[in-house]
Amino acid sequence: MNRRMRAGQITVFFVAILPLMLGIAGLMLDGGKLLVESRRLQDVCDAAATAAAAELQMTGDLSSARLVAENVIGSLNSMTLAVSSIASPPTSGEYTGDSHFVEVQLEQSVTTHLIHLLNVSHSNTVSSRSVAGFEPSNIDAALVVLDPSPDPFSILGLPVLLPPLHSLLGGLEALGVGPVMVDGAVQVNTQWSGEDEFGESVGVDGPLLTHSISCTPLLGLSHLHAPEIRSVGGVDDLALYHQLDGGGKSPLQANRLPVPDPLRDLPVPTVAIDPTNVSNVYRGTKNIVIALPLLTPPIVLSPGVYDWINIVTGRVTFEPGIYVIRGQHPVTGHGLLISGLANVDARGVMFYLTDSASYSASSGMPDASDSSTNPPPSVLASQIPSAIITLGLLGTRISPLNSPGSPFDGMTIFQRRHDRRPIVLVQEDLLGGGYLEGRVYAKWGHTLIAGKGDIDAAFVSGTMRVVNLLGLRISPSAPFPPANDVYLVE
Repeated sequence: MNRRMRAGQITVFFVAILPLMLGIAGLMLDGGKLLVESRRLQDVCDAAATAAAAELQMTGDLSSARLVAENVIGSLNSMTLAVSSIASPPTSGEYTGDSHFVEVQLEQSVTTHLIHLLNVSHSNTVSSRSVAGFEPSNIDAALVVLDPSPDPFSILGLPVLLPPLHSLLGGLEALGVGPVMVDGAVQVNTQWSGEDEFGESVGVDGPLLTHSISCTPLLGLSHLHAPEIRSVGGVDDLALYHQLDGGGKSPLQANRLPVPDPLRDLPVPTVAIDPTNVSNVYRGTKNIVIALPLLTPPIVLSPGVYDWINIVTGRVTFEPGIYVIRGQHPVTGHGLLISGLANVDARGVMFYLTDSASYSASSGMPDASDSSTNPPPSVLASQIPSAIITLGLLGTRISPLNSPGSPFDGMTIFQRRHDRRPIVLVQEDLLGGGYLEGRVYAKWGHTLIAGKGDIDAAFVSGTMRVVNLLGLRISPSAPFPPANDVYLVE
């Protein structure tokens, strides 16, 4: 065989096996491309499912969770893909039928270049599936702070027994001297920066010296004790946060997802919603000052609509039901004042506080139109409290509405969501053994709790201060549900 014939045979052989060689090369190159795209698609799917689960636990709205997932997919994926489904509850797998979980399925067409020489299609489809959801922690909540980035403000018209207070430096502040004890989880959505449980810096920088949670600024005289302390941002000093018994592992869990408003579905009080407890009878104003309160029979107030209630001295009984207070005293500026010199029996009541002078107990307007998610306009000036309630000196007793069929059952104070005014509660465990029980809700407002003794109440507020005057413990018998943690499970 001469050289020409041998060369020709080699050429023929090479031409014959060239498609196979290209196919093998395509298998390596295009197979790698398919693997990379599959992994990238899985990452997108995981991120979308996790974001959707976080939104679902915050809002309880599946359509909103689906929109969040679609936005994540669009922002992380530069190629065209098909969203097979975004479902809650999942339609397959271990979490089928569980409405706390979200299932995301994606498909993407990937064009190959060489592998078709092995009779494989030019266009191939890769798919992915992810499931994420939320599950509760083990500890019910006593204090819930909702405002992610509050405005600094100061409070005017405080009772004389309270010390002067600086401008707000934390979503939650524990002030005074000694430990503030909380029998329940503390949940704070404020994003301001500080330390996490490992001493690392977390959160978003806020105004000077601000943190998500702060104890007595700069001095370190106060401490916060609770079984669980969760914050979106960080704290001022890790050493100031302890378990209830003072020992064991730090209760702090910083840099966490925000918690939802546990009372986001609570309606404003109207006759139609609760005809048993709500009255649209207009009762005007009440200014009660009695010179000899112990010798005078109690004044009895009935549920209805009031401009303001000002109780300086005397014995007053509130009949069970809901009291709408829609104005403020022309001198003090408070809507509700119960002084330490009064003896008030308000068992089985709820106070609804609103800054809307035109509030209607028939229609619920204008408060019913307030957004449950978007905050009202900022108020940078000093604020006068909507309510000041002093307990304990002469035995004032306040307990929540007791009406199991009512959406307001267990509520003691409900402030209009878009009302930013502070609520001031002073507990002085001195003479009369007074108390306040139930739940207090001021979504974008500020709650100030001060004094000594025990308070059997749970609080949801935009921001909070707790001022310890020689021993204060918050021990709610009706706490809010525990926080949820979001997990990627499949």
